[in-house]
Amino acid sequence: MQNSADGTVMTPSIIPVYLDTYELADLLGRTFRTVRSWRLTGASSRGDKGPPFKQFGSSKSPAMYLADDVQSWLIATGQGHLVPKLHAFVAQKAGV
Repeated sequence: MQNSADGTVMTPSIIPVYLDTYELADLLGRTFRTVRSWRLTGASSRGDKGPPFKQFGSSKSPAMYLADDVQSWLIATGQGHLVPKLHAFVAQKAGV
C-alpha cells in the first residue's frame, strides 16, 4: 500500500477492474458526452486529458478505464474526495 500526498491510501487491485465511459461519467457526475469529449479532444475542464483509457481490440472498441488509473487521476487533479465513491463502485463490481 502507498499513501498519496493527500493521505489517501492507494491499494493495487488484485483483479483489474475497469469502468466504461458511462460508469466513469456517473462516478464523476458528468455526462457520457463530456467524458467522451475529453478522450477525443485530449482536454478536460481541469485542463488535463482526463484519466488514461485502454481499448481492447480495434480502435472502435469501447474505451475502458482501469480503476487504479482513475484513482491516481482523481488524486492528481484534486478530486480525491471521489476516491471513496470509486472504491465503493469497485467493491460492488467485484461482488465484495
